[in-house]
Amino acid sequence: MADDYLAAYAVGMANKPAIIDDRPGEPVRTLTYRELHRYSDQVAHALAANGVRPGDKVVWCGQNSIKLLAFTHAARKAGCIAVPLNYRLSIEEAAYVIDDSDAVFVWVDAAYAGLIAVEHDDLTDVRRVGSGVGDQPGVRGVDPHEHRIGVVDDIGRLLDAEPV
Repeated sequence: MADDYLAAYAVGMANKPAIIDDRPGEPVRTLTYRELHRYSDQVAHALAANGVRPGDKVVWCGQNSIKLLAFTHAARKAGCIAVPLNYRLSIEEAAYVIDDSDAVFVWVDAAYAGLIAVEHDDLTDVRRVGSGVGDQPGVRGVDPHEHRIGVVDDIGRLLDAEPV
């Protein structure tokens, strides 16, 4: 794995702000480099626990946020290839991008969970789908007992929990 530059910042600038999330209508949230490093490590371990291996492609979808930054760092730490998915696509376009990328895992922010139709026949390689808040009702086709794609809620819980 390449050098972990976030780990270096977590040591050298541990208490300096790494990200400030100041979305309108929401409280301002700030993570230090140390907090972002720990948070992304937790998510990287959750990815591995859900069968994501180095070299696998993982799709992410959402607006810029602490969760999104933690997920992209986690993918890098896990040795994965992070594939961005535009949240403005149609369901069919999103399915095409996901399938064409050969992704095995898809993470979507809860606000865009409706974009991911896991019953879509074109998603041949996807084994797991996670959303920002677990098995969000907006993720269509989500029934792990009747579908080949598992729904992951531990990554969603990790991303929605306060970093430790």
